[in-house]
Amino acid sequence: MVNRLIKRRGMVDAMFTKRDWKGLTATQEMKIRSLAFNYDDWELLDALRDCLDPFDRVTTILSGDYPTQSMSYYAVQTLKDSVQQTFHLSHYHAMITTSLKYQCEYYLDSFLPPAQKLGMKVAAFLDPLFHGDLILNKDDYETAKRVVLDNMQRMDSTGSNIPVTSSSNKSNSSSTSTSDRMLVFKSSLMNITNKKAPPPLSLHPVTVDLEMATFLNLIRDNEMINFQTFWKSNYRNLPRLSQLARRYNVVPATSVYLEQTFSVAGAVKNIRRASLSSLSLRSLMILKKKNKIEKLRSFLP
Repeated sequence: MVNRLIKRRGMVDAMFTKRDWKGLTATQEMKIRSLAFNYDDWELLDALRDCLDPFDRVTTILSGDYPTQSMSYYAVQTLKDSVQQTFHLSHYHAMITTSLKYQCEYYLDSFLPPAQKLGMKVAAFLDPLFHGDLILNKDDYETAKRVVLDNMQRMDSTGSNIPVTSSSNKSNSSSTSTSDRMLVFKSSLMNITNKKAPPPLSLHPVTVDLEMATFLNLIRDNEMINFQTFWKSNYRNLPRLSQLARRYNVVPATSVYLEQTFSVAGAVKNIRRASLSSLSLRSLMILKKKNKIEKLRSFLP
């Protein structure tokens, strides 16, 4: 709204400078003239638009379709950077930025629970799109990496169901004959020495360090890939991390998406459909969100 008003500045000024005051009393004319914007008023509106633009964009993004915790980390860091700028176009810019800086320090640093801030860091660490942004903050990156490693080691100690990676059986035709000869040679030696064949590498569990190193290499080559696409393609190679990725990014960053669902449910069960049962309402809501459910299921192994 402020942006539209600024774009029509010439029209607004013309309403007062080119107005015909005939037929109005002096009191009425004075009252209307007091509503006119002066130069300082326009400067203040410009400063409000410029300083609040990052907040408007972040609000729009986080109010969209199921914002994740990793997205919220990027949004919070963007807001912090926007209020830390030292170059100001005017006195009003400096005044508003200073006020916003104190508000951000309270709401984004002191008001947010520590567990939520930690969850956002871990979610950004596991998201290819925001992993690079987390690296820019060394302390946050090291904290998230340490938490991820602790969770992976805890999975091993508690005996969590970690799927074993499967090796690829693809090979080119040029090396097939050589491999066959080597297999025959190996089998003959094992028969002579009565040596048992070792279990295949595909049955060996991946160590925590190897899985982390594999993840860091993969994420550097796929930093612009979608979160869902990345983990759908690599969940077999990263069994522990894929579980953590689902755990930390399944929680929505805001309640807007859930509130929209309740609003839709209220519109479906209106006064004309008051006798609609809860089971029927649930079925209708599932049908409406069927594409979202299928998208979520496609991520699961």
